Amino acid sequence: MSYFWKVLAHYRGQLHGTLYMPLRWVINPFEKIDSYMPNSGTILDLGCGEGVMAVLMALSSSKRQVIGIDNNREKIQLGKSIATKIPNLSFRLQDILKTKLEKVDGLVLSDFLHHTPVAQHQNILKKIARSTKKGGIVVIKEVDSSEFLRSKLARFWDLIFYPREKTHYWDSKSLSKTLKKLGFSVEIKRETRFFPSSTTLFICRK
Repeated sequence: MSYFWKVLAHYRGQLHGTLYMPLRWVINPFEKIDSYMPNSGTILDLGCGEGVMAVLMALSSSKRQVIGIDNNREKIQLGKSIATKIPNLSFRLQDILKTKLEKVDGLVLSDFLHHTPVAQHQNILKKIARSTKKGGIVVIKEVDSSEFLRSKLARFWDLIFYPREKTHYWDSKSLSKTLKKLGFSVEIKRETRFFPSSTTLFICRK
């Protein structure tokens, strides 16, 4: 059963959220990502934005404690207003590059890496590896630069929606190799979405 309507209900009355949430749902395989997450324990959604993924994860299992982290004050305020009605959900206004992460059972990074400075990617991935408990799961949703046409479409959309940002896309082999060096086993899943872009999931297990 899709959680689309349950998640959308929490964004009604929020103009930006109501418009943004359905668009994000079309672009991202949120429910597929959710299916890989542990059913219990603490889960971090890094670069959570308006919190759509975090809301879904909290609603789909009351045994989870879901924490959304972002450095955008407006988006975190929206998330916090939603979290008042979901007891196992919280949001933090933090810069992940400057924050020490606690040990957790799962982490999600959905379109996060390519919106951060490429010089910081190694540090971010090392921080994630240190934060993941043994037996924990990390799901990274990213653009795969080796998908020539789809990655070019992704860059077009990023230029439209984030014209001031410099983006860097990993190719799937390089990112997988880096993650394995950090102690993860890595499974790569390519998702075909209606939205014309590259959607690749890296399911990383400790």
